[in-house]
Amino acid sequence: MRVEHQFDPEYRFVSPALKKAIQKIGDCKELSCLDMPVGNGRNVFYLANHFKNITAVDLNNKFINNIHTDSLKYNLKAGVIKTSILNLEKELPIETASCDFIATIHYFDYSFLSLVIDQMKKGAYFFIETPNCNGGNFFKLPTEQEINNLFKNVAVVFIDKHSCKSNNSPIKNISFKCLLNK
Repeated sequence: MRVEHQFDPEYRFVSPALKKAIQKIGDCKELSCLDMPVGNGRNVFYLANHFKNITAVDLNNKFINNIHTDSLKYNLKAGVIKTSILNLEKELPIETASCDFIATIHYFDYSFLSLVIDQMKKGAYFFIETPNCNGGNFFKLPTEQEINNLFKNVAVVFIDKHSCKSNNSPIKNISFKCLLNK
């Protein structure tokens, strides 16, 4: 896993599905955003150019420190990106219930996603991009049934699903990218 953020002023390495989600929403300049877990910051600087304020959350202190250092490279005003070190397996940031857009990229935990959907405010958007089927940070991906359960109380703006083949299990797991609206 890459700890340092690679300076990317043209945002070539930003998730294409995240760019699609921002286009679907339209003008976000007065909206707030929560990026959790932020990881090495590949997407947070792109988000900071679209949202009024953004909170970046991760358990890894190195990732959070890099966000502060790398903000200067992107000429961001102080305070645009607020950071927090938090174990997302134990608690969610308080901003979950009040922000307008939540991004969770390359992370899948059914309980976590379910809790985020429950706590997010009405009208908020939730972008989810799970790890891909054979990515380096692939741990566990959902089944079709888990996806259906997660999405039962939200509108699906778009979804792109890929079935992952496994020789060890007859149950198919799914890698997906989606934008939800509550």
